[in-house]
Amino acid sequence: MKRIFLALLIILSLFCADAQLPSPSFVELLHNDHYPLQQVDSLNLDERLYYLQFFASHPNDSASEQARKIIKEQSIMLLLSSQTMNQRLQLEDLWIWPLTQQADTLNYAFIDELRQNWRDPYLIDFMGRCVRTPHQAKQYAQLGLSLTHPFQLDQWNTGCFYLLRNGQFQEEIQQTLIHQFLQIWSSTNQDENLVIPHSYWQAISRIPKSKFNAARWKILFNDLNKNKYGKTPGKFFIQVLGRLNEVSFHQQMMQWATDRELPEEIRLECLLQLQRNHYVDSESLMKIVSEKHDYLSALAIKILMEKVDYPSVTIPFDWQKSDFRLSHPEMFWSLVTWQLKTTDEDPKGKELWRTFIDTANPYDRMRALPALPYRKACLQNLQSYLTSPKATYTDLYYGTELLIARAVVDSNSTFWKEEAIQIWETNDMGAQALLAAGVKEVKLTQDLKIKWRILLEKRLKTLQLPAEVETYNEIARALCSLFPEQKSSYPDHQPKPRISIDQHQWESLQFHREYEMEVDIHGEKHNIHFFVQELDHPITAMHFQKLVNNGFYDNKHIHRYVPNFVSQGGCPRGDGMGGLDEVIPSEFTLDSFDAGCIGWASAGPHTESCQIFFMTSDAPHLDGRYTNMGQVIEGMEFIPEMTIGTTIKSIKEVK
Repeated sequence: MKRIFLALLIILSLFCADAQLPSPSFVELLHNDHYPLQQVDSLNLDERLYYLQFFASHPNDSASEQARKIIKEQSIMLLLSSQTMNQRLQLEDLWIWPLTQQADTLNYAFIDELRQNWRDPYLIDFMGRCVRTPHQAKQYAQLGLSLTHPFQLDQWNTGCFYLLRNGQFQEEIQQTLIHQFLQIWSSTNQDENLVIPHSYWQAISRIPKSKFNAARWKILFNDLNKNKYGKTPGKFFIQVLGRLNEVSFHQQMMQWATDRELPEEIRLECLLQLQRNHYVDSESLMKIVSEKHDYLSALAIKILMEKVDYPSVTIPFDWQKSDFRLSHPEMFWSLVTWQLKTTDEDPKGKELWRTFIDTANPYDRMRALPALPYRKACLQNLQSYLTSPKATYTDLYYGTELLIARAVVDSNSTFWKEEAIQIWETNDMGAQALLAAGVKEVKLTQDLKIKWRILLEKRLKTLQLPAEVETYNEIARALCSLFPEQKSSYPDHQPKPRISIDQHQWESLQFHREYEMEVDIHGEKHNIHFFVQELDHPITAMHFQKLVNNGFYDNKHIHRYVPNFVSQGGCPRGDGMGGLDEVIPSEFTLDSFDAGCIGWASAGPHTESCQIFFMTSDAPHLDGRYTNMGQVIEGMEFIPEMTIGTTIKSIKEVK
């Protein structure tokens, strides 16, 4: 009996020790067409754990059954059930979370059984992530009604967010959230120190707009004391307010937007929500314009342009003599667009076109594009410019995007018959991807449909894979849309990364590896220090290290910036459509995409190549869908400033 006890202690100590990566040969086996394995009984601990993490990024019903079998083994069940809550939470993240990534409908009941056996509130969150049927969504709503402890409710709200993100809305979920609101409201009235938790607003923000009961929520929110959502309103709370067509809520958001004491993220979110409704406060927006804050002021100008008729508001500005064209390019071109929209200055567009052509930075030319349609001659010049040798990849991409948008507005446009074909014949894959996506949305004559079919099919045969997979799939989808009866002839291309691991590099992997990135933001250089979690993403980590050591990221640019969301760069073309001749597999983890996290851009699972993105704000809807490889350590204040055109001077490993 004593020997059995000692053996059990040894087993537990092994399970509780930090897991190591399995052998390279085992990893290569999984990645190179031997998944799922026929047998998992003979796998050692490290192999089992890696198998589960691999399975999180490669959903498979057979592997899902194997995962439940692994977890149900007596030794692992004993391990998971015998730890302290904090230890168990860490182990559950490794062993149980991968089940939440699967389409398998059996995982919901499996995790619910574990929750009840262990009385473990952490698993309430995982249950929500596993909901795959309307019945399960209704069960989860019932569970929410039965909970009373604040921590349990917080876990339910988190699970509810992922349930809604995964498209499993049922009206019972919304009713449970309303019930919880009344409960929380009652509790916070009794205790002034209590505030409504962040997870609650996060869940409500994911209710589909078509199902959102605005009238009911408006009644509840009218009685909401501002102290109940904390001293600083959160991003998700503002998103919920933005859905309620209530002037008093819009006025509150406008007040926050003009409050310089609030974080920039909050002010920006208020403006983004106000942009989406009919409310406008010209005086307050003009105060933001006068701040000369590049992005905030530019956004305020855009809202004025969209909602205010000239001359009720005027902005004194001589764009031909302006001194902040380089220091505040976003605001500069927004003001130029405003001026051209509201005045008859430069009626033939000669000065505008000269300024556009003389602008050396292609990303500033991109910012200038919205001004061109206000002078007809400039729009005509743009068409000729895009098909000339002078046009860069970014010119072609963003210019084509503008022309497609204009063709949608102009029903008499000959764009798809003439101009679009001229751009197509430049053979630029970025412009072609946009045109393929656009041609699906227009009504073409039968003759024109046949002509586009010839163009699309011809290009499909010449694209280089996997580097041009995004364009390939856009063209395939366009053909499916134009000729649905032949849909099976144009399947999407799904790359299959082939892995060959260098033994020395594999053995050199460490828990964290640190890097330093130097960026140039409007002429000012800044350093950003970050780490990569190598053991959680070993294939990604080795690939990234190789790119860095080869100087791949030197002098690349930020080509995509979405306020309060993401800043993305590393494209070899500079427009977001570029990639390498190799792709790597996705490596998803439970880590949430919070502000400062660094992820890998993709065109679908296992298409990661070279583009990386930096989170400027929390975005949990990305969790488990993109590789989240690391986190900024120092220089986070510069991440939201990395707008389009920012130069990545270099990324170097910190030895």
